[in-house]
Amino acid sequence: EMQYKLARDAMPVFQEYISLRMNKPYFSNARTVRNAMDLARKKMALRLFEKATSPMGGGRIIGEELVTLTGADFAELLHQVRTATDDTILA
Repeated sequence: EMQYKLARDAMPVFQEYISLRMNKPYFSNARTVRNAMDLARKKMALRLFEKATSPMGGGRIIGEELVTLTGADFAELLHQVRTATDDTILA
């Protein structure tokens, strides 16, 4: 069982995504939420990798960062749903 946390800035972004996504075709409740969380976890992994490998990152990531999804992790999903047309298939 994965136990991720949402940072304070993540919840409003995630809620807006779900609110907008509900009005698009092919919304499927739990499946849509699961897909969004999967994509956010991938974004988090990329964000942390970039942080750890950047010259300023110093290769250090603290444990809390490994389980915390931020607003930035959901930002691309929100952008996609905001710009989607009615015939766009979304995650």
